[in-house]
Amino acid sequence: YVGHTRGGDVLLFLPTNGQQYSVETQIVAATYAVCALCVVALVRHVPRIQNQDQRTFVTLMFTLALIMTYSYLNSIFRLKMSSYPFRLLLP
Repeated sequence: YVGHTRGGDVLLFLPTNGQQYSVETQIVAATYAVCALCVVALVRHVPRIQNQDQRTFVTLMFTLALIMTYSYLNSIFRLKMSSYPFRLLLP
């Protein structure tokens, strides 16, 4: 399910492109689900908010959540493949 280093630390991601741990697939799936929920909320639910200030705040929060989640996803891809060319916020 997870890996361990020689020192006993837990590894969630195997830093190779061809193999992965079981927990890695669940983390990536959850990350994609959060991205999808942010997009659905921005498209379907935010336009229904009547108060302009609340709509602006909720839009900024969902957009920030989407950017942070996608940045985390890119950092996972960069960990798996060091030559991955894209980076957003996280290293």
